[in-house]
Amino acid sequence: MRASLLILSVACSAAQAGAIFLGAYPDGVLVVDEATQRIIDKFPTQAGLPTGMRISYDRKKIYVTSGDRSGVSVIDIASHKVINHFVLNSGNRQLRFSSGVAPDPQDKILYAVVTEVVKQVDRFEIGKPQYAVIDLAQQKIVRTVPIPEEDEDANTNTGDGF
Repeated sequence: MRASLLILSVACSAAQAGAIFLGAYPDGVLVVDEATQRIIDKFPTQAGLPTGMRISYDRKKIYVTSGDRSGVSVIDIASHKVINHFVLNSGNRQLRFSSGVAPDPQDKILYAVVTEVVKQVDRFEIGKPQYAVIDLAQQKIVRTVPIPEEDEDANTNTGDGF
């Protein structure tokens, strides 16, 4: 596993002070000791190429989202183990995260902005971005809400900083 150009990192809890967690190509996480700048651990996400990372409120878990399979992995910071993982894509239906996810304080659900992409025989049908609620126990999206028209521009990344 080699580190990708896309560098995702999160601050860690007191139990792992001085460790940096980095998303790595093709489907892993590197744990780097901040003082020595050496890799001290590496492990697969089990849900695809990491494109987003978010730490939990209690700072004991990291939520990793993948762009290639629309997966979610939950990593225990202390043990460096994946404690939960699942993929949201199914068949010809794929989901794209517009950005990372936001966990609730109880670590039971994740909030995200997703866009559904359906592969047809001759084209891709791309839906509008929606707010989504992902239940970690059920490992699926349990609710979606259309983004109001006045907020649509706030959820698009135009690359120009606006």
